[in-house]
Formats: sequence, C-alpha cells, structure tokens
Amino acid sequence: MKRNGEKVDIMIFIKITVRALRKYYLANNHTLPDKIFLYRDGVGDGQIHYVKDQEVTLVQKACEEVVERENARQPIKLAFIIVTKKVNMRIFKGAPDSVLTNPDPGTVVDTVVTRPERYDFYLVPQYVNQGTVTPLAFKLCHLYYNWQGTVRVPAPCQYAHKLAFMVAQSIHREVNEELRSKLFFL
Repeated sequence: MKRNGEKVDIMIFIKITVRALRKYYLANNHTLPDKIFLYRDGVGDGQIHYVKDQEVTLVQKACEEVVERENARQPIKLAFIIVTKKVNMRIFKGAPDSVLTNPDPGTVVDTVVTRPERYDFYLVPQYVNQGTVTPLAFKLCHLYYNWQGTVRVPAPCQYAHKLAFMVAQSIHREVNEELRSKLFFL
C-alpha cells in the first residue's frame, strides 16, 4: 500500500487484493476461501487505529467485491492479526514466596496485562534458559521450515520478510506463476 503523506492509494490496494483472490478462485476449482488470516507486521501502537480503519476496511471491500462478482454463497471471514516483535513485557512463573522462573513453552497470558478491546494475548513460543522470554504466537512459530525449533514471529511473517528481501535484492520482477504457491525462496 502506498502512502503519500496520509493519503492512501485505495484503488491500487483493492485491485491487488481482488487480483490475488481472483487467482485463488481460478486455481482452486472456482471456489473462494472461507476465511483469510492476514498477518500484519511492523505496526506500532500509534498506527493500530489507522490499520483498523484503513487497511482492514480495504481488504473487506475487496473481499465483498470478489464475493459479489463470483456470486459466492457466503462472505469471506477475515482475521487481521498484528504481530509485535518488540515486546517490553516480561513473564515469569512462581508462587509468591518462591524463586521466579521463565514460563513453560506454550504459556498463554490473556488477562490482567492485556487489552481485551484489542483481543490481545501473549504466547511464550520457546524455552529460554538464560535471560527472560519474550511472548509471541505459538503454533505458527513452529512452522518455519528453515529452523528446527521455534522462531520469534509466526511463520507467515518470517516467510514474508524472507521473500521481500529476496525480491528486493535479486529478482527485481514478478515471480514465475508456477513458483507462486511454493516456498521457493527458502
């Protein structure tokens, strides 16, 4: 999405989303996805309202346009997930009069220190034997194929970073259509 000051080129963003959904539709026996999970990285606390008001709305409009064009039976459900890597929160486990230790991998914190209006939660993806853990999304942290253990960010974000870097450094053009659905950039 392009920004010109605060002005966003809405039509280009919608066209890109519609084109991606159309390609999915054609490649998957003329069916649209039931659900779309979008992971958005690089969003600071001050930008969350912008993302919600602008980007989420644009994706919803694009989905509605494709559903209407293809006469789909039901709308596409959308989950927009903002991933934050730089978390200042530190989580420990222990009883009041005991030694504090790092929590076990898979620990979820979704009350007291979270914001329920944002559906915030913290997940501890990995065991740390020195220092403190930084919480993040768990299951998707196991799905990065270039690493045997867990990674700090969900695999879709890690793949997006790797692909963007490779395209910027090497390819300088659109990826071959046959490679689009493969993890060729690993």
